[in-house]
Amino acid sequence: MTSRQALGILEEEGLIERFRAKGTFVLRRPERNLWCAVKTDFSRLLNLRPGVEIEVLGDRRDVGLPYDLCGYNGDEAAYRHVQRLHRHGETPYLVTDVYLSSAIAGQIDVSELTTKTAVRMVYDMDGVELSDAKQVVFVDRADFAISQALGVHLDDPIMRVDRVVSTPDKKALMICVLHYRADGACVEMSVL
Repeated sequence: MTSRQALGILEEEGLIERFRAKGTFVLRRPERNLWCAVKTDFSRLLNLRPGVEIEVLGDRRDVGLPYDLCGYNGDEAAYRHVQRLHRHGETPYLVTDVYLSSAIAGQIDVSELTTKTAVRMVYDMDGVELSDAKQVVFVDRADFAISQALGVHLDDPIMRVDRVVSTPDKKALMICVLHYRADGACVEMSVL
């Protein structure tokens, strides 16, 4: 039954054609539009891509971290949690969960939530010194909430990036969990 359903989906997408008593034939490969290169150098994490719109899905105070991120389980009991949806044109491609330390949570202007990258919001703050930004990339599966926000199927592959931005005394100012659609994102690294 599962195989039949999977073949039905592939046929609806125009990737295969099925013939009774002859078999199933591949018509074409799925299109991969890898336009969203996930940056790995700090200076490129500061800039928002052209044509991207950000919508705030939620902004809550006194929220705990959902799990250990980048080997980091938090300095504080509660954070400001901002969830944002990024769109390129009409296509949603990224859901970000931004956890802001109480030391900086009140310094974020509401207008910045829809106009800046999370890293840029912290970087632009007066009197804040950053010393480390660490990120870890995972291949994951879309849970119900992420699948709904990104317009993908439940359990579809996604790329998850956990990012922590810290001060010289190793206090995390911002912790982010980014969920990218896997059909449009790739990791771009400088090797020199």
